[in-house]
Amino acid sequence: MVKYIGLGTYSNEAVKGLLGNDSDRTTAVEETCNSVGAKFLNMEVTRGLYDFILTVESDTFEKVAAVSLTARAAGVVSDLVILESVDISRVREAAKGVKYTPPQA
Repeated sequence: MVKYIGLGTYSNEAVKGLLGNDSDRTTAVEETCNSVGAKFLNMEVTRGLYDFILTVESDTFEKVAAVSLTARAAGVVSDLVILESVDISRVREAAKGVKYTPPQA
């Protein structure tokens, strides 16, 4: 399983919902992730450029992308950036085989 981190901004409609009632966004996100076989790990509201951080695990990026597109289509988020966590030791191992010759000026 790969860990994915989502950085999101709520739409104006979602903000109205947050202010207008006791809606539990975390439960809704967890159910949505579960529906595609992704594992919900955490969600936090943040201050700054993004309104929330979402962390999930999934065996494919496509499942995470499906959740992201569904949230955008529903008008819940206006922006959602998905980052994939990587194992730096695997990157270092792959880099050992890279052959690079700088271009001649």
